[in-house]
Amino acid sequence: MDAAAPDRELVGAYAREGSEAAFRSLVARHVNLVYATAFRQLGDSGMAEEVTQNVFVALARKAPRLVGYETLAGWLHRTAILEAKARIRSELRRRRREDVAATLDTVHANLAASPETDLSPLLDEALLHLRDADRVALVMRYLEDRSLREVGASLGIAEDAARKRVSRALERVTEFFRVRGFEVPAAGGAVVLAQAGAQAAPAGLVATAASAGVAAGGAATGIQLLLFQIMSLTKTQAVILGALVVALPWAWQEHSLGALRGADARLAVTESATLVRVSDLEAETARVRGGLERLRASVGEATSRVATLNSTLAARPTPKPYQWSDAASLVRVPKEFLKVLPFRGVENLRGELSSMVKTALHFTESESASVQGAVHRFLDRYDGAVARAIRPVEPGEEELRGNEVGSVRTYEVKGIQDVVARAREDLVAELGMLLDPERAKIFIESLGSWLPLNDEDLSVSSERAIYPGDHRFWFAPNSNSDPAAPSLRYGVSQAGRFAITAPMAVSDIPPYLRAELQDWIQAASQPRPAAVSGLPGATGVDAGAGDPLPAPSPVPGQP
Repeated sequence: MDAAAPDRELVGAYAREGSEAAFRSLVARHVNLVYATAFRQLGDSGMAEEVTQNVFVALARKAPRLVGYETLAGWLHRTAILEAKARIRSELRRRRREDVAATLDTVHANLAASPETDLSPLLDEALLHLRDADRVALVMRYLEDRSLREVGASLGIAEDAARKRVSRALERVTEFFRVRGFEVPAAGGAVVLAQAGAQAAPAGLVATAASAGVAAGGAATGIQLLLFQIMSLTKTQAVILGALVVALPWAWQEHSLGALRGADARLAVTESATLVRVSDLEAETARVRGGLERLRASVGEATSRVATLNSTLAARPTPKPYQWSDAASLVRVPKEFLKVLPFRGVENLRGELSSMVKTALHFTESESASVQGAVHRFLDRYDGAVARAIRPVEPGEEELRGNEVGSVRTYEVKGIQDVVARAREDLVAELGMLLDPERAKIFIESLGSWLPLNDEDLSVSSERAIYPGDHRFWFAPNSNSDPAAPSLRYGVSQAGRFAITAPMAVSDIPPYLRAELQDWIQAASQPRPAAVSGLPGATGVDAGAGDPLPAPSPVPGQP
């Protein structure tokens, strides 16, 4: 910023941008003016410097309001004078306090020398420490020399109460002096007040004060000026003012009434909508009641029909005992025999119901479909739990036994116990609803080789599809697989118990492993090429599978 720029630009730069350079230019330009003005007022260089600093602090604070000034000389000169006068008043107050302190010291010294020293310089301070009512009572009683009756009348109390209040106030004044080190008698406060009230005002002060009061009373206050303006209005102006006074409340009332009318209209609309809704609800209630009546009529008809059927059944003759023929394909056995007869409820790892259990338990087509659905839903939940928990692992020694390295794929499943337990409970509960208790119990027990019926069953077998505990299982290609019924070799271990290695039909492989074993599944499903024999160079080995052909049967009579 150019130091020669006018004050207006320097002030604007400082106010808008906070430019320190612009402010320093202003100070350098006007510092002599401000200092000289302050020194003339104070006559002390130290105080003049302080005032100069205060003036420029004020300039910094008020800069946004001084942007339009072409020059700051006049404002700085006036501000320097005001600051200097304020400093003079401060000095006078300080010196007055010092004088008062010196006077008090003198009073203390005189009192120490003579207990009868006048304490009137401290009287006003003692009175200021009293409550308002007590201070008024003492002022009226001693400084204005009023009677106790007049004091009581002014305070709204009886004469005896006024006497007690004056006595208590005198005790507090006396205590005030004693706390500050003055040894005054019990009635010392009254003596001091009497001394202060004994002084008479100078001659002529009453007239001077009265003249000053009359002159001051001529200055009208704001309310007095307002009343004076109203009284000086003409009739027309008074009428207009009165009309305004009346019209403004009326207009406000009309506005409030308009708002109330609008609210009333909105309430009417809401009430109308509510009535329509109530009408709709009443119509709906009527329809529901009609439906209930029709339902009651239907229930009555059904009850009557059931009663008729029961009476018809009761009237029928008792059927003859069943006689079965030797040519029949079925045979009757006691139910107790079914409870001990071992048979499988499912015929494969996929959980398909066996024909034996359907026949033995006399499942209808509907019951077979319902029971099969319950088993499949359980199997789906188990497969989902295993799919979330399964992970491939390196094969162990037992899993590599009889297999080549790289031709075994091993997997581990952990942490599905709770899920399988809940799914098993749901399956048992659902079978209990689909079948009568006797058949449900027999069917559930027939699932024991496919599904462990309790958590303590840790057995492993090739017929088992469900393993609720932590377990490992492995797969490997089956060189003896029949393309017509392709299979893979697999094994399972649970709690350190290994199953006998067995083939698993490709159709029984769980869905969560089919993608992992897809290459082996396709290889097992490929048809084998025909064996070559009787040709030169033939070795008697199947060219496709690599298994040795069986040895020919010996011819009788030949070695």
